[in-house]
Amino acid sequence: MKTRRKLVVFCFCAGGFAFLLITLLSNGSILGVWKLTSWTRSGNGLSCYRQLQSINGTAAVKENKLQDCFTGKPERTVSVMDIFRSIHTNWSFNTEEASKVRSELEESCQTSNLFITTQENVKYHGTIRYEGERFWWAFVTSDVYNRLPKKVPYKKGKFKKCSVVGNGGILLGSKCGKFIDAADFVIRMNFANVKNYTGDVGFKTDLVTCNPSQLIKQFSNLNKGGAEKLKNYAMQQYKSARVYTTPFAYQVQRNYCFKAQDILKPANIEVVFAHSDHLSSQRRFYGTKKNIKENRVTTGLLMFTAAISFCEEVHLYGFWPFSEDPDGKTLNYHYYEEQMHAQPVHDMTAEFKMLVDLHNKGAIRLHVGMC
Repeated sequence: MKTRRKLVVFCFCAGGFAFLLITLLSNGSILGVWKLTSWTRSGNGLSCYRQLQSINGTAAVKENKLQDCFTGKPERTVSVMDIFRSIHTNWSFNTEEASKVRSELEESCQTSNLFITTQENVKYHGTIRYEGERFWWAFVTSDVYNRLPKKVPYKKGKFKKCSVVGNGGILLGSKCGKFIDAADFVIRMNFANVKNYTGDVGFKTDLVTCNPSQLIKQFSNLNKGGAEKLKNYAMQQYKSARVYTTPFAYQVQRNYCFKAQDILKPANIEVVFAHSDHLSSQRRFYGTKKNIKENRVTTGLLMFTAAISFCEEVHLYGFWPFSEDPDGKTLNYHYYEEQMHAQPVHDMTAEFKMLVDLHNKGAIRLHVGMC
């Protein structure tokens, strides 16, 4: 009788454990052996499981909540108002702090030499390592070499004042356009629509980034119709700008970037390519020295790094990673489209806090809200 009772209890426990495992895996959360043993060892597995069932969100969100339950950590919450209040309003430019940031970044990332892939920083018939696939290299054939400018077109400290324009929904209604355009050099992100929002974001553009995924999705793999669409869009929005893209991040992106360069060349729009060593050096710098742990930093942080090298005074607009403004009003993810915030793939809050710290020291100017 006792043996049978023990067998029933064992089967019940084993079945319960298997049910929990299947539930976790079905939610897309790969927790691994450590987390499962933590579950049984912590003694509060049932409580954590009940919390998991009540959580709305992606598998990544659930996994974070569950790990907090195991370890006893408090819920990961960010007070938008606390961050907003920490931004100093009586800002003044601190040349010494800006120089300190510039020197630190230049030493680690060598932006003045590696921002763009050029004939000076790669070898003809040599190789370029892919930033996202470190065991694969692109050969610098004559075709690749001839696509590159002779040298980086921007010198250290070349510009007095620069605007770096993110695409945050907080720009909508900001009336920052004329302030953005007043800068000597303006950088924009990801081929954002500016023509219909000039009052808020301005129109002047000297450098604009283009994510290869946009060439695939927004411009239909650059087929015949997509190629014409890309050309027309660039002519309308960014006729006088250089376009910056990343063919040496992943192999699959290379041909799309090269094709975009071929499409825009007849329109006298220059397409330049990120240097993979510059991308990876930024990930290492921000990861080790600023504790921003990401597979790749955001495009905004990439362009901030460039701007602090080429510009004496850097002003940031549209850098607000939260779904609400300081007054609690819901914001779109981008100012130019009605898309809500999704689970981020970057640690935008950590990036933003670092920028706030630099703003408060006077090294850069962070513009939030109305101008």
